[in-house]
Amino acid sequence: MMRALCTTLLLAALLTGCANIDYFGKHYPPTASVDVFLDEGEVARPFEKMGYLTVQTGEHADSEVYILEMQRKACAVGGHALILHQPTTESHALRTRSSGDERTRKHKNRSHTRTRANSVTRIIKKKILKADVIRYKEEPLAQPR
Repeated sequence: MMRALCTTLLLAALLTGCANIDYFGKHYPPTASVDVFLDEGEVARPFEKMGYLTVQTGEHADSEVYILEMQRKACAVGGHALILHQPTTESHALRTRSSGDERTRKHKNRSHTRTRANSVTRIIKKKILKADVIRYKEEPLAQPR
């Protein structure tokens, strides 16, 4: 069991090398584990939102690998759980190559100029994963009777 967990975490670390993970929010002492929820209504305990995580990956990246990385980051900032949002996709156009030429032909008293241009545009799609990082509120201690 432990070996499988270590292998999974190692794989996650290798595959997230090209991901951009951003955290914005409060920091608390690190936690040992983080729960994952798909909806705020699933959280049974009182909590506070302490921050937000955003991960940008390639369009076809395996979301589960990045969710593990999000859990690792949430542990590091002191979170108790993640509430995942629906993944979205963004497209960006990159012009990768342009070329062209110009030809001028002269015939008697007239000249004719012909311009030809080529441009290759590459569309890059990114998958965006977002999550709220939450921290469970401490339950008040019962008063002795």
